[in-house]
Amino acid sequence: MTDREIIAHWKLHYDRVAEELREANFQISKMKEQIRRLKVTRFESMTYYGEIDFENGRGWFEDKEYGEEGGCGSYQFDSIVKDGEIRHTIFDYDNCYDIPKEVKSALMQHKIFAEDV
Repeated sequence: MTDREIIAHWKLHYDRVAEELREANFQISKMKEQIRRLKVTRFESMTYYGEIDFENGRGWFEDKEYGEEGGCGSYQFDSIVKDGEIRHTIFDYDNCYDIPKEVKSALMQHKIFAEDV
């Protein structure tokens, strides 16, 4: 085998491995995005919409029609296990006097309760 043939032979192997690595990295990034989406959930009520970030223990909401001007806020919650179930309790909120009933109801569907605020 000549030097050129050896180089061409190994270049083909290198190119194949590089392509497989690119495909694997693409699949990994897709899976990471799917995992992130599982940890961050959006909710919607008649007047408000928002997001819950279970990984960081926080979320936010705002008015559908008026945005921040119509009412908004952010909150933080703790997670505990009670009676074998994970339960989230809001312990702090910002930018609002109180969390609206619609938002509390939407959060309750995700087992987040505003008990100890």
